[in-house]
Amino acid sequence: MPADIELRAGDLFCVRSAGLLSFAILAVERFNAKDDRAEFGHSGVIVDALGSTFEALVTLRYGSLDRYRGKHVLIARPVLKVSRSPVQRYDRQAAINRVIREHQGQIYPFWRIPLHLVPPASKYLSVAGRWLVCSEVVAKTESYMGVLSGPYAGRNPDDLADRWRLSWTHQVLFDGVW
Repeated sequence: MPADIELRAGDLFCVRSAGLLSFAILAVERFNAKDDRAEFGHSGVIVDALGSTFEALVTLRYGSLDRYRGKHVLIARPVLKVSRSPVQRYDRQAAINRVIREHQGQIYPFWRIPLHLVPPASKYLSVAGRWLVCSEVVAKTESYMGVLSGPYAGRNPDDLADRWRLSWTHQVLFDGVW
């Protein structure tokens, strides 16, 4: 981990990883990308200052940023605002705990990746948000934090990274080779 990065629970990441699944995800993302680019094929939630993560791998489980050494990683921190909105907003840790409680141990829904070729299909065929791919887990966490409006189903890592780089609701902490 770079020495000048101070991670916190609730920080979010995207990574460009290698492998057949990542290649397939990038191809699907590029097909729908407005900028005709897709840099990141995986994403997750950082759960502590040591770089422990919660992410959708073969199952939805804990992991570590250490597994992405030498890979292009983007880390962003949601900027939580105090709001008088009637919408329930959780703090970072409560949002993480809720997502983990709802999804830990579930198998990765590989069958949903082709649905992302047709974005409405991926958004509406998530079985009421029960079976989520990696980026939807991150987007659901953002939704619970109150920094994502709209649905979390149908989101992909490229969408997340593009939004984090251009949004006032996120601070990019790191964008480079981890």
